[in-house]
Amino acid sequence: MAAGESFTVGSSRRGRGGESGEQAGAARAESLEERLIKLLQAFALSHLGDEAVPRDTVDAELGKLAHDLAQHPAQWRAWHEARQSRESPDLARAFADSFVHAIHERNQFVTVTTEIQRMLHERFSELLARLRAAVNPAGDEVDEAGVRAALETLLGDVASLVDRLVETNLDPRFVIGQATCSEYSPEVQLEVLGLSLDTLLDPILDLGCGPGARLVRYLRDQGREATGLDRAVDEGEWTTRGDWLRHPLGADRWGTVVSHMALTTHFLHHHLRPDGEPEAYARRYMEVLGALRSGGAFVYAPGVPFIEELLPRHAYDVLTMPVASLADTEVDQALRLHFGASVLHACRVTRLA
Repeated sequence: MAAGESFTVGSSRRGRGGESGEQAGAARAESLEERLIKLLQAFALSHLGDEAVPRDTVDAELGKLAHDLAQHPAQWRAWHEARQSRESPDLARAFADSFVHAIHERNQFVTVTTEIQRMLHERFSELLARLRAAVNPAGDEVDEAGVRAALETLLGDVASLVDRLVETNLDPRFVIGQATCSEYSPEVQLEVLGLSLDTLLDPILDLGCGPGARLVRYLRDQGREATGLDRAVDEGEWTTRGDWLRHPLGADRWGTVVSHMALTTHFLHHHLRPDGEPEAYARRYMEVLGALRSGGAFVYAPGVPFIEELLPRHAYDVLTMPVASLADTEVDQALRLHFGASVLHACRVTRLA
């Protein structure tokens, strides 16, 4: 649903496909989360000076959202109750996670500190409390002014948090810049990394598997023991939502760790970023190697030659696999100027002992 679009109220009659009015209403209320997150994202861009998002557009959407909540409290309650009945009933955490995810969908390199995440959780908790007070549980005498005031208070809080984001992320232009990431097909990932089902050793960890964990799903369909870790993936039996810099990897555990356009992409970014954390990525790189079983391999792209050339050859076998189609291109030459060597290759680091 685009920013500025409001959901349509359904009747109590049977809808298309045999769906009841109540079911349709609950489904429409589900859009509340998406609309609120898009409202906050638009407000953040407007606050940072993005001329493509006028403030009056944000104010108009806020008014529509407040009106819809006030006019149709039954849909709000249906959505709220459905959300609470799920495995993760912490609605404030769900809102905070969705907002952070929206930031990273626009620019994957924006650093959102744990302190800012904690503050987001607190602000959304306060918002939900205000909405519960304004949207009467009985469904009548809804305080529309109270609903709007709750949303306006949240926007004020978000403005302060966005200013904090700027303080930890270079400048406003960087925060509102676009550096998106894509989820590649399993076949493309395996081809770039020079892997096949025969060369992968179980158990397999996809570090930065992406929200869809596409490679993990593919490998499990092939009967392989694969799991994924990503900050945006849904928690599941074989997927873990977590920070790839801090999540415990264990020792002597993995047969293969793969990371396609993920960990080392951010390592390169932080290597060049004036306020970056390259040391944290270097430590994690070595921790990944320590988590491999003897004979296990860390396979990734792009390359990080400033680390690869330092690895002791008596402990690790290092095989680089250039991307032939990009060799000696303008992109390759520009990156060589920054890093002193080509980074447009995949690398397989095998632990020898």
